[in-house]
Amino acid sequence: MSARVQPVVKPTKPAKLPAVVDTTLSNGLRVLAARKPGVPMVQARIRFDVARKDLDSSVLDDIMTATLLTGTPTRNQLEIAEEMKRIGGEIWASADAESLFVSGIALARDLPRYLALLADVLQNATHLAEEVDLAKAQTEQGITIMHSQPAARVQYALGARVFPNHPYGRPMPTPDIVAPVTRAAVQRFHRNSVKPGGALMVLVGDLPPAKMVAAVDKALGGWTGTRKAFKTPKPAPVTPGPLRILNQPGAVQTNMRFGGIGIGRAHADFPALTLAMTILGGGFTSRLNHNLREDKGFTYGASAGVGHNLAASSITIGADVQTAVTAPALVETLYELGRMVTTPVGDDELTDAKRFLAGNMALSAETQAGLATYLMSLAIAGLDVSYLRELPLAADKQSPDDIARVAATYLAPSSLAPVVVGDAEQIADALGRIVAVEVVG
Repeated sequence: MSARVQPVVKPTKPAKLPAVVDTTLSNGLRVLAARKPGVPMVQARIRFDVARKDLDSSVLDDIMTATLLTGTPTRNQLEIAEEMKRIGGEIWASADAESLFVSGIALARDLPRYLALLADVLQNATHLAEEVDLAKAQTEQGITIMHSQPAARVQYALGARVFPNHPYGRPMPTPDIVAPVTRAAVQRFHRNSVKPGGALMVLVGDLPPAKMVAAVDKALGGWTGTRKAFKTPKPAPVTPGPLRILNQPGAVQTNMRFGGIGIGRAHADFPALTLAMTILGGGFTSRLNHNLREDKGFTYGASAGVGHNLAASSITIGADVQTAVTAPALVETLYELGRMVTTPVGDDELTDAKRFLAGNMALSAETQAGLATYLMSLAIAGLDVSYLRELPLAADKQSPDDIARVAATYLAPSSLAPVVVGDAEQIADALGRIVAVEVVG
């Protein structure tokens, strides 16, 4: 049998970029619009800055977004749903650490009707008392359930380790903070947060960009109001400290995470860091996944990634492993982190990571929804659509020495904060023989 010849991988080609219209309406609403043919739809995203002063703000987020579509002075909840059905549309709302998002989709031919409905909801949602009460009950139940979920506990615990005394590291909300929320507070939060001045809207679909912008101006151009600008403070450097164990008695698995402060997309080191994270845990063939899943059978999957907020980016590395193998899994994770820092990556491994990055970005931006999400996240970071071409090209220039340098800077075990959620009675002693530990909860 003749040997199989692997085809030569060609160098990364510059991506073909859509034309993006970037304009700001007279009311301060910035609009980005791009044509993406293929299906006769339009994806819409609108983002509002929201300062999080306390835990109550996150609960108001949940209740406000949950009741956004429950009625306006001219439409009740059923009429809103029927109108969305007629135009083949959807509207949904969500929130993160410092933003509110209202997103949706509609048939391209019905974009004006969709935007008229969106305008009514954004400006006039009444947040009916009975709907607020229902949302409060659901939110309280959700928080109660969340406290029993190891994945949620470890996420909040890691945030508290990486961002102590900072808005990004606030503790997990408790059910008791829901009851004091009133309909008036939800309405006030909506009025104060949802304003066009300084907001960002992205539209991607099968229409000329100028036509989409004109439709937005007609539907939303008469809306007024500007939020007072705010700036999330920069976090302090990470203080790693001992491995923190959050006790989850009876847990059959351990949720293990390492966290650190990363860098934004505009940073000169970001292409190399992205490749390093890809090699470490960014794909099915990554080092962590191969070691912990394929070789040892400790987990269904291990991962590593970078998340982005306005004031800082965060590095998260981890896996959910069987309780009985928690200590060996920690050893292997520390080994892989140490190997990233001390041993140059191979040329083939680096080439694979470059191709994975280029292909993944191309696929992610190929759909209308993917491109809309990219345009929104890039605009938030102060970047434009050209980044979809520039990042793969910049990554293609990175050498093993570049990867070693960023790994030593951002991925050294000594600079990462470790957290696990698991049955402390079963795992603490073994982990304590490897690293210093503290048990809480």
